[in-house]
Amino acid sequence: VQMQQFQALQQQQLQQHLQHQTYQTLTTA
Repeated sequence: VQMQQFQALQQQQLQQHLQHQTYQTLTTA
């Protein structure tokens, strides 16, 4: 169960990072 939670947290952080990058790209373009 702990491993699943860890993977979910990693995925969430990765999604946030990707969203942030996309946001920056849109604003700078």
